[in-house]
Amino acid sequence: MVRRASLSPIAVSSLLVGAALCALSAPALAQANAAPATPDAGASADLEAGGGIADIVVTAEKRQTRLQETPIALSAYGADAIQDQHISTVRDLAGLVPGLTVPRGGITPTTQLFFLRGIGETDPIFDPAIAQYVDDVYIPRSIAASPLLAELERVEVLRGPQGTLYGRNTSAGAIRYITRDPNEEVRLAVDAGVGTWGAFESHGYVSGPLIDNKLYASLAYGHEQHDGYTRDPTINKDVNDLNVDSARAKLRLQATEDLDIQLTLDAKRDRSTTAYYTPKNQPGGGFDPSLSFAEPNPQNNSNSGGAALRITQALGDTLTLKSITAYRLFGQAPVVYDNDGEAAVKQVNYIHYYENELTQEFQANGSWGPLDFTSGLFYLHENFSSDRNGFSYPSLANPPQDQVGNTKTDSYAAYGQGDYHITDKLTGTAGLRYTIESRHFTYQQFDDDLAGNRITDAAGNPIVPATATNKAGAFQTKSDATWYSLTPKFGASYQWTPDLLTYVSIAKGFKAGGFDNRASALINAQLPYQPEKVQTYEVGVKSQWWERRVLVNLALYYNDYTDLQATATDPATLRSRRLNAASAHTEGFELETTLQPFEGFRWDNSASYTLALYDQFLNYAGIGTSATGNRLPFAPRWTFRTAPTYTLPLKVPGQAQVGLDAQYQTQSYSDIANSWQVAIPAQWNVNLFAKYTTEDDRWTFSATVRNLADRRLPQSGSYSASAAGTVWTYVESPPRTVFFKVGYKL
Repeated sequence: MVRRASLSPIAVSSLLVGAALCALSAPALAQANAAPATPDAGASADLEAGGGIADIVVTAEKRQTRLQETPIALSAYGADAIQDQHISTVRDLAGLVPGLTVPRGGITPTTQLFFLRGIGETDPIFDPAIAQYVDDVYIPRSIAASPLLAELERVEVLRGPQGTLYGRNTSAGAIRYITRDPNEEVRLAVDAGVGTWGAFESHGYVSGPLIDNKLYASLAYGHEQHDGYTRDPTINKDVNDLNVDSARAKLRLQATEDLDIQLTLDAKRDRSTTAYYTPKNQPGGGFDPSLSFAEPNPQNNSNSGGAALRITQALGDTLTLKSITAYRLFGQAPVVYDNDGEAAVKQVNYIHYYENELTQEFQANGSWGPLDFTSGLFYLHENFSSDRNGFSYPSLANPPQDQVGNTKTDSYAAYGQGDYHITDKLTGTAGLRYTIESRHFTYQQFDDDLAGNRITDAAGNPIVPATATNKAGAFQTKSDATWYSLTPKFGASYQWTPDLLTYVSIAKGFKAGGFDNRASALINAQLPYQPEKVQTYEVGVKSQWWERRVLVNLALYYNDYTDLQATATDPATLRSRRLNAASAHTEGFELETTLQPFEGFRWDNSASYTLALYDQFLNYAGIGTSATGNRLPFAPRWTFRTAPTYTLPLKVPGQAQVGLDAQYQTQSYSDIANSWQVAIPAQWNVNLFAKYTTEDDRWTFSATVRNLADRRLPQSGSYSASAAGTVWTYVESPPRTVFFKVGYKL
């Protein structure tokens, strides 16, 4: 099949419709939040004083802008919305953002995969397609990446490629977590809660001045735990439990009126059970989503943390210089889990992961006459090591194997983007980023004896034993590769009125190339997979109506991908490999609305449509196989959300609120082949919350019910194949949970 050289009829019609909507001043995309953002609380308060929906100040373009005046597809959620929905982990973001799919499962609870507009990464060992940032610090991998949400100020989700300002691994988008910075205000907040399944959570936050108008500090701590949702009769234990501790400390020096220096330290300890999968075909027949039959006892010793130094220097009112230096690391040693969920097959993984990275970014942001600009230099050095026993078949014909890999990465980038205000209403945008990415890869594959000892020569190198008949054999290799990426952006926006913005943009994004850290054949380890590249076209409108009591936002997009990265398994050899699909595309729209017709009632809604297809993908699982025309994994066609919140008119001091959050998504697939055995069925989910806040705003009492209908449905699926047969397995959604929490703040 010849690769597409032009937009599909659906995409063309969508863009034409979007352009017509812009011309007719119809509504568009992004979401405001009732909670004002700290950087410009006065501006948000002014909006609230008028009785309408408050705007929120964001920093998605690396400078402060109002959400409704930022010409990109962006959703933002403030602290109040996060607390009301009992969002304690990043997995709870599922369903909140249109076009964002968050499978509720993974190797550990602090490792999470994300998919935006049909694009994501199915394997956390490889680079994500959606970059995560915590306070402007880049997090290069999904493993152990979930941050502490206790002192979170807001979450910003940038939908679509962000190759100019954010660069590597943003071919689908970026998620930014912004935590509170200490200042002159004394803040104290503590909460504790209990719930079903042995749930217990406790958070604490304290912040204030050490030296008035000069030195400030804050400390945040969080603990989350619950019992296992899944029963494993093979080992007579409940598994898939949660046990995570996190802490973050900040020390901020206001050296002068224009010089601000802040040091941040954070750490996380995860002792949760690793993922235990539910097999489709269970002993005795029937299917129970709360059962696993895996043989190994769970082990998880995951730790992560880091330090970041941010220096901000203002040069007058028109230029700000910023330096962000960060060092981070994580270790999972060991992580033990069974990826088939069935004792008979014994697909056990014993894994040691180690990673550390150093990042340095210099920014120069400011304005010069009609030009607002953001520019910078970025550097990353990462060292990622993986030592995993990925195959544990108990026979001489299929001995266990160890795969030991190390990837060293150096990435350099220079970028700049400017908004030129041609008139008071018309703004043109142009940006460019240049990236150099180098990787050095060393890899060894060992055959083990049945006792689990590596078979090596006298020098410790892997050798092929005479009994290894069905394996690729032992080998070792070293490889290097360097890639160059140029990612421009061009756009225009028009502010028709203070309440109506339309925009159009054309941009490129990319995801870094690399080497296969799961390679089971020498040729797959030697040859790199190529960077994933995307060109995106987008039009959108952001609008407010009826004295800011109605917000209606819409975005239409088309993403054209080349060399889309994927991991596939050859059914003939039972070996996985990393490779590139020749071409793919995603297209669709995202709609968000907020209504606040009268004081005390707010109604948030969203809908998205995503068509995500492989345009050309031949021989993905061996000669003669084809995924051309298949749907991309984790890309439901339709998603919907409705979330009304009502403040009860009670004649008592204080304020009582109740709310509902209902979500629905259509069927999607877990794999490239679109296998029906592990298809993710259409599903809906309903969450409820109730909250009472005392008149002095000090005490809060809340109750939350998640998954009201107690529907346990597959969130992802996979298969394991061996001489014992093929086992299809699922990661199931959590059951219904009820949670009660008490909070106090000073």
